[in-house]
Amino acid sequence: RARSITVEEAGEQWIVSKKSEWKNANHAQQWANSLTTYAYPVFGYLSVSDLDTDLVLKAIVGNPRFMAGPSALLEPDLRDQLATLIQITPP
Repeated sequence: RARSITVEEAGEQWIVSKKSEWKNANHAQQWANSLTTYAYPVFGYLSVSDLDTDLVLKAIVGNPRFMAGPSALLEPDLRDQLATLIQITPP
C-alpha cells in the first residue's frame, strides 16, 4: 500500500510544479512562507487526507492576517492554499 503524502510534502511539490507558471517570482516565496509559518507547524506532518475543519481553523486562527480583518489579508490566502492542496492531492 502506498504511503500517503503529508501536507508539507504536498505543499512543497505544488510550489515547485507551479513556479514556472507564476508571473511574479514572489508568489512561490509567499506560498512557502505562509504554509511554513501557519500550516506546517499545526499539521504539516499529517497526511493531506487527515486534514479536517478543526485543524484548518487552528492554523487560520493563528494567522494575524485573518485576525486583522479582510482588508489586512495578503495574497496568497491560507484558506485557498489549503483548499488547493486538498483538491490536488490524491487520497
